[in-house]
Amino acid sequence: MDILQKRWDKYTTRGNDGIIDFILRTVGVYPGIAIEFGAADGIRGSNTRNLWENGWTILLIEADKDQFKKLSKNYDKCNNVFCYRGVVSLSGDDLFDNIVDRYLNNTEINFCSIDIDGLDLEVFETFQKYLPKVICIEGGQTLHPYHERIPNDISAHNIQQSLEVMNNIFEAKGYKLLASYQDSFFVKKQLYNKFNVSSNLLQLYFDGLKASSHRLPFIQKCLSECKLKNEIIDDILLVTKYHKYGWKNRKKWAEEKREKILKAIEQKYQEMKS
Repeated sequence: MDILQKRWDKYTTRGNDGIIDFILRTVGVYPGIAIEFGAADGIRGSNTRNLWENGWTILLIEADKDQFKKLSKNYDKCNNVFCYRGVVSLSGDDLFDNIVDRYLNNTEINFCSIDIDGLDLEVFETFQKYLPKVICIEGGQTLHPYHERIPNDISAHNIQQSLEVMNNIFEAKGYKLLASYQDSFFVKKQLYNKFNVSSNLLQLYFDGLKASSHRLPFIQKCLSECKLKNEIIDDILLVTKYHKYGWKNRKKWAEEKREKILKAIEQKYQEMKS
C-alpha cells in the first residue's frame, strides 16, 4: 500500500486531507483531539480544519501576528477550538508539553501537525509528556535520504533533516514511518500493523518524489541557497533537461516532462537499491 495514493484536498493544498483522514480512520480514532502548528489562518492549507468539521477538538498554534488575527476571527465563538499565539520553542515556558498543559491538560492527543518551515524535527524532539498517536511533520524530502544531521542554523532555512535522521529520532520515541513526501507521516509502533506499507526507507523516499515531482526545482533551489546538494534531485533534473527550461518555466517543465520525470525517478531508485 502506498498511502500517498489516498490524497485529496478540502482545505489542504497537496492532498493531506485525504492522507490524514485515511490514517486516523484506520487507526480507529475518529473523532478525537488534534493539534496544529503553525496553523496560519486555520483554513487554507490547514491539516485540522476538516477534522474539526467532523467533530474533532483542535488546538491551533500560530506565531505570526497577522495570521493569528485571521485565525482568531475564523474561529470566533466556535466550539471545541483553542487558539494560541506563540512559538513552540526548544526550551522554556513555550515547550510543546507546556502549551498543551494549558489547554488540554492530561488529554490523550490523537493527531499533531507540525509545519513551521524550519526546526520542525528539533521541536518534536522536545515532546515528552504528550506523544500523539499520529504525527504529520514537514520534512524528509529535501536532503538525500541518508544525509547526516545538519546544524540547526541550516535546517531552520526550511531545509529540515534527512529522512533517515527523522526516522531514527521518531523510532527512538516509539514511532514508525508510514509515508513521506513534502510531509512525513508517523504512527505509534503499536498501531503500525494496521497498515500494509513498505518499511524500506529508500522506497518510501522515492515514492514521495513521484508524488511531488513538480517540487524538484524548488528543492534544488533551496539547497543551492544553503550551499548544499542532493545528487538524487540533481541527477533527475539533469536527465529530464530541466536546465533548458529554468526556474521561470519550471511549471512548463513539470507538465511537459511528467512521464520522463517519473521514469527518471524510477530508474534512479532501481539504480540505488541494487
